[in-house]
Amino acid sequence: MPLSSAALNEFTTVSAWKLLMVEWLSSYFNGQAHVIGANNPVTFPLVRAVCEQGAPTQPLVGTEIRVDAQPRTSERGEVVTGYLVSNRVIFWFLVRSAIAENAGGNAMKRSQDTAQLLKAILDNPESRYDLAQKGLSDLHPADPFNVSDEHYMTHIVRCPATFIYQVKFA
Repeated sequence: MPLSSAALNEFTTVSAWKLLMVEWLSSYFNGQAHVIGANNPVTFPLVRAVCEQGAPTQPLVGTEIRVDAQPRTSERGEVVTGYLVSNRVIFWFLVRSAIAENAGGNAMKRSQDTAQLLKAILDNPESRYDLAQKGLSDLHPADPFNVSDEHYMTHIVRCPATFIYQVKFA
């Protein structure tokens, strides 16, 4: 499913990935069944995807995936070939489900299942192909880990990746 958001370029490395990631996540976490790899179709939950730091949307009903990216400070961007630049980053995916009774059932199961599905689509080269076509590549997600508190069941998926984009000279 091709993404309609613009690809990364030298002027949009801070903003374009956010639009791409929300569009990509929303195309999977839409309450529909999707085939990942050679497996049977799996129904993905309907999830709100957000790319910014901060508290969950209030009131949080169901599950939210909040994404942020940070540069890998020990590694600088490099020119790969000619005008192609690569910057290494780390994506942090926070999968949160509210514990409140009006939030729709077992928050731990919702958060854990959503995080496992997220890791599956980040791991699968076919499901992340459209991201690579727009400059988000080389994704290597870690297993989700739990950092819940009294309000939210939260699983975090850490995912090193590479931004690749073309720099144009006059």
